[in-house]
Amino acid sequence: MSDTPITDEVSREIGRIAFPLRTRDISLPEFVDLAQAQMDKVKKLERELNESNERVKGLLVDLHAASEKIKRIGRWHSQHCIDIQNLTETIRYRESQIKRLEEAGDAMALFCADEVSLEQWNDAKKNQSQKENNQ
Repeated sequence: MSDTPITDEVSREIGRIAFPLRTRDISLPEFVDLAQAQMDKVKKLERELNESNERVKGLLVDLHAASEKIKRIGRWHSQHCIDIQNLTETIRYRESQIKRLEEAGDAMALFCADEVSLEQWNDAKKNQSQKENNQ
């Protein structure tokens, strides 16, 4: 039994031709040996073809898995970019809130604070500015 029906069909055809063969150039046993050698080559080629087809199937599975991974990475990247954008907007908003609170604190310190409180307020602002400059 061969690897594929095509090989069986070719084998039967060679056998059908070989039996009535009567020539002086080649004897029947020589013809059968040659035919068998050719059939062995055909079988080998068919095995290689089958192995190649199996390899292609495996590569297609790998390709599908890689495509899915690329899609997941793309979705993660899109979400990550949205998260970064949202975070950046939040930071800008918080910075503007801090600035407004500092301005309100400055105005309040001028009108409502005693000298000790005003000095503490100014020291706190100066320390914060130094920390920001060091970063």
